[in-house]
Amino acid sequence: MADAFPLFLPIAAKRLFQGESLLRRIALTARWTEASQLLEIYGSLGGLALKEFLSCGLSVAEPQPAVVQFLSEKAQAIGAGERLVLRHMDPKDLDFSPGIFDGILSFGRIVGPVEELLRKWRPLLALHGRAGITLLARVGRQQGGPLVEYWNRRLGTAVPSIREALGVLENEGFEPELVDCIGGSDLDAYYDEVEALLTDCECSDSEMSQIREEIAVHRLHAANSNVAFAFAVARRKEPGEVPPASRDGG
Repeated sequence: MADAFPLFLPIAAKRLFQGESLLRRIALTARWTEASQLLEIYGSLGGLALKEFLSCGLSVAEPQPAVVQFLSEKAQAIGAGERLVLRHMDPKDLDFSPGIFDGILSFGRIVGPVEELLRKWRPLLALHGRAGITLLARVGRQQGGPLVEYWNRRLGTAVPSIREALGVLENEGFEPELVDCIGGSDLDAYYDEVEALLTDCECSDSEMSQIREEIAVHRLHAANSNVAFAFAVARRKEPGEVPPASRDGG
């Protein structure tokens, strides 16, 4: 359902997939360098960390003024304000020129249906640009269960398997290059931190109810979890290009 997105998180929450080693892997896989121009959808500290690591250009499309202010202050504190553009705008209506970004990403937050996001992002990506997208996927042999049922209801659609999720990327004209997953008890510390931030969190009653339910469901089913958060990096493919084995890697 359209109003499910983006999934709520407190402003100061540390997103998933923002560890230093993974950020380096992402940058190397995507071939992003100091000369790269990146766009982050719904800003995060991970985007700033990636920008600081690469010394690249970063634009952020963020609808909440409080988040824009938060990221501006953090960027100034770490000296990452140069080549940083924080735009208060609706990420559903990205007002940028075609082909200007080497990468578009959403760090550690489910911000919309994968296929819809990729269709919006693709025209903004340069030749061989990369999309970095966070999604939910089924893992393991068990196809159903309470955790799958919860996320199916929350997202308004069936949670795909990893294979099915990668198939969506390919169907939208992208070649998956990296996938990193985290689920089960590995999410314990993440949800503990999110819960600790709820005491002083400014959000609606609905958002508070949703995130508390998400935390409770995780704790109830973490030991037998068959749903994981995943971060995928995928390269924009061009019509008629040769198969991967015959390319130089793009």
